[in-house]
Amino acid sequence: MYPTQSKIPPRKYLTFILTLFLIFSGLHASAQENRTVLQGIVKNDSLPIEGVHVLNYTSNRGTLTNKEGAFAITAYVGDTLMFSDIQYKIKKIVIKEEMLKQKPFIVILEYNTNRLEEVVIFKNKELT
Repeated sequence: MYPTQSKIPPRKYLTFILTLFLIFSGLHASAQENRTVLQGIVKNDSLPIEGVHVLNYTSNRGTLTNKEGAFAITAYVGDTLMFSDIQYKIKKIVIKEEMLKQKPFIVILEYNTNRLEEVVIFKNKELT
């Protein structure tokens, strides 16, 4: 049955549709307020680290740090961010509200030391 054929007056039907639209657009806007672009710097001691992978596990979005170690990624309170680089230990951080207020958000990574237990050297007679 089409709205014009129903017993609902057209004005009330239009008011109902507009009310639904305003409710759902308000919900969408309030959900957007919780989203924050987290801007930070990844360092080791005092030096910035270039090329660190920054991944938001919750949204499956990621980015890389630039020459100054800076990054920007969208995050919500409760999201888990992972920072990884081949030379450094992986670091996971759960975002809290006070972290979103820090400008800039600083992340310190530790070196990943790989130790070899044994090294074997063979003599190659065909070296040129």
